[in-house]
Amino acid sequence: MQPVIAHVKLGLGRTMRLSGDRDGAEENLVTAFLLFRGMDVPYWVKKCGEEMMQLGEIFVVARYNPQLYDYLQREFSHEERIRIIMDRRVGERRQRGDTPASDRRQGDRRQHHEVDAHLRERGFVILHPGNGRSS
Repeated sequence: MQPVIAHVKLGLGRTMRLSGDRDGAEENLVTAFLLFRGMDVPYWVKKCGEEMMQLGEIFVVARYNPQLYDYLQREFSHEERIRIIMDRRVGERRQRGDTPASDRRQGDRRQHHEVDAHLRERGFVILHPGNGRSS
């Protein structure tokens, strides 16, 4: 049943991408990508990857997922507009609840909480260079 679901998700993702629904496209394409990858079907994994490359230009891969990082580098690093980056962040900088008397930071630089959530949930996130947001 998983192959059927993966093919349906790939088709839905492609259709949503072409209709302009980037959020829906990303969700379906990522699901198809992870399903095909779990079933070890390289041809369809590559097809999903090619569709995902149409959604964004920057792929940030979670540090706990080095195999995915290696795969994306190997398959898609030849494309000039695509950048694949390993997330280097370790955790929040300030672990203590008390703030110092003079806090020099203007605000939380990690404003993109949905990016953090996607990194935790699926191991990578697709970003757009213009706005730095995930689709």
